[in-house]
Amino acid sequence: MGIFPAKYTYKGKVVEGYKIYCGQKSDGRKIVKWAKTLREAREIEMVYKKTRSQIDSELLALPVTAKVEILNIINQCASLRTTLTTVFNYWADDQFGSVSKSVKECSDLYLQSLENSGRKKTYLAKIRQFLSRLCETLASTPIHAVKLTDLEALANKVSLKTRPTWRKCACSFWSWCVKKEYCSQNIAQRLDTPSVELEVPQILTVEQCRILMEKCSKRALPALVLMLFSGIRPLEAIKVSWKDVDFDARTITINASVAKTRAFRKVSMPENVLAWMQYLKAHKLSLPYKGSKKSPVSLEFAKILGLSSWPRDCLRHTAASMMLERTQSADKTSLELGNSPQILHRHYKNLVSSEDCKAFWEITPESVGRK
Repeated sequence: MGIFPAKYTYKGKVVEGYKIYCGQKSDGRKIVKWAKTLREAREIEMVYKKTRSQIDSELLALPVTAKVEILNIINQCASLRTTLTTVFNYWADDQFGSVSKSVKECSDLYLQSLENSGRKKTYLAKIRQFLSRLCETLASTPIHAVKLTDLEALANKVSLKTRPTWRKCACSFWSWCVKKEYCSQNIAQRLDTPSVELEVPQILTVEQCRILMEKCSKRALPALVLMLFSGIRPLEAIKVSWKDVDFDARTITINASVAKTRAFRKVSMPENVLAWMQYLKAHKLSLPYKGSKKSPVSLEFAKILGLSSWPRDCLRHTAASMMLERTQSADKTSLELGNSPQILHRHYKNLVSSEDCKAFWEITPESVGRK
């Protein structure tokens, strides 16, 4: 084994990288891998060394009769001028028949299946990214021949923070392949789940909320009311219309076709939210929100508060934290947010004081001077 600087072709371009010799096949051909960086090359080499060491130790632990049988098989392959890989592929073709497919073929079919089932664009984008990285190194590999070490090498290239999501995507993909009988087991389930320390969700202060409600443009105000006080997701807020607002029942309906989780739910309107919705209605402000993709409302919000960038999901984090303090019920708050109590505690809860909570729910058009 060894690592050597070398040039190779990647997506039609000649780039400088590293060539890794990982051993040789039973027919004498060398096993060669390529990497863009020295660090990546060393990781690949380490995986192969670890795998080889594991195989060697397992072979040494075998009974003498098993070792003799293996040597006989290797000698028979040599006399037939074939390789163990050829024998394995022959067995796989017999085992899986005509449905045996490569990782690239399976990924294309899987993506098509998700598109046909009506999955949302955001989910499809995440899956496309996962499949693209998977196919960079395993595209031509038969799906039934992918090893756990292959997936571990790919998972180690993903940041620790996003590794749980990567593992979840891998499990879903291999589960689908097992269901279609392209392979016999979901090897992704054997990947270790990293323990990630979750950060405390970033929320706005009550004073920042007042400033936002005071200075927000009329164009973005409807979306801000829905996201800040009702915890409605941005992609849901832009689809809420006036027919979804029930002033008598004091609820806002998030239909299944709009909700991220495809589950119908109702969000209650406390006194200040009712006042804001009446203000929007009286001023004939548009629902659903009609904004510009080139100028998202988050840019406006960041400018109002003098922030260099907008903290991700901070409006939903703020709403969830304030709703939980107001209701003192994780179950009720989760129902209105459209997720589970576990997700609420894990991602959206930031402990707030009762004083801040009271002040937050007293923010009305009148209190911030909007006429």
